[in-house]
Amino acid sequence: YKKQISKYLPQSTPFFPLGMPSFTDSVSAIAVGMKHVEKKFISVWRLSGKNQVRLPVMNGATAKIIYPTNLGIRLKKVDKGIIITFPEKYMAAVIEIPN
Repeated sequence: YKKQISKYLPQSTPFFPLGMPSFTDSVSAIAVGMKHVEKKFISVWRLSGKNQVRLPVMNGATAKIIYPTNLGIRLKKVDKGIIITFPEKYMAAVIEIPN
């Protein structure tokens, strides 16, 4: 996945799709993204909270998990966003969304 992302980093801007995370919150999911004119990359961490994380993103229909691809993490398009379902606690995924 580094080869897919690294070329976009120099011209990207960071953003927090779920808001700024709290260092003292060990339950709520965390999402950190990079915006580029062509694509967005969002890293999502499920901590000890709910197994589904909803991201309010545009173009969710074209979103895909680029890493990891074999741990049973699922992505579903919903109205005004996507839902990522994690089978276990303390898992993470990197999502790619073309603009």
